[in-house]
Amino acid sequence: MNEFIAIFSAGAATGAAILTGLDMWIEGRTRKAVARHWAKREAELDAEQAEMRARLGL
Repeated sequence: MNEFIAIFSAGAATGAAILTGLDMWIEGRTRKAVARHWAKREAELDAEQAEMRARLGL
């Protein structure tokens, strides 16, 4: 019975570590995706601003 408890505990700890690692990986990918999105949006806004300045002759 003690062996079963030891194996079960090790399995639970391994499962928790895998889930924690997976959660951290997903969070990292999400942060990178958000950063890419806002960098792209900022570039679009800069281009729009440059176009407006060109139209106004500034």
